[in-house]
Order: sequence, then structure tokens, then C-alpha cells
Amino acid sequence: MSEISVVEKAAMHGEPMPVGLCGREVVEYIGLRYLYLSVKRGIITREMASKEKRQLIADLNGAEAAHEFDIKCWESAGRRYAATESARNTYRKNRTLENADKLMAALDGLEVPRE
Repeated sequence: MSEISVVEKAAMHGEPMPVGLCGREVVEYIGLRYLYLSVKRGIITREMASKEKRQLIADLNGAEAAHEFDIKCWESAGRRYAATESARNTYRKNRTLENADKLMAALDGLEVPRE
């Protein structure tokens, strides 16, 4: 049996939203609070709530993974931009084939040797 998180415990007992939650936890709290309250009031069955809870958690995990991937992409783009900017400036100052190769390597995302 898995341990119940602080977020789920608060939602389960109808307690106020815990302070200091990240965006994902806020959505999780609100969704779980709604599900627990819906079961308590007889709006949906436990089985329906269980299915919806699994879907909620899966969707939140998917969104979180997508967000982490986006961050990695932006970080990679930032590193590539910095490398490209340096190689571009070097090429503009000294238009040699070697500097053009370094610029192309930076544009391709390859390791650019530091001077």
C-alpha cells in the first residue's frame, strides 16, 4: 500500500489547501478534493472516483514530464545560442574556413572548442 501524500490527506479530509504547494500540487488538491466530496455526497461511486483519480494523476504526471522536457529543450537552446553567438562573432572578426567550421558545429549543436 502506498503512502498518502499531504496533499491527498488534506483533500480527503476537506482540510484547507496546504501552504506552499507547487502548481501541480494545487491542481491535484483541487481535483482530489472534488472527487472525495463527490463520493461523500453520493454524486459518483467510489469506483468512478478511483478511475477518475487514476486518470487525474496520470494526466498530471504526463504534464509534469512534458514540462520537464520543455525545460531541457530551452536549456539546450540557450547553450546552443551561446555557442553559436560566440562562433558567429569569431567568424565575423576573422572569416576563415576554420571559423566557419566552428560556426557550423555550433549551429549543428556539436561541441565547440573554447579558445
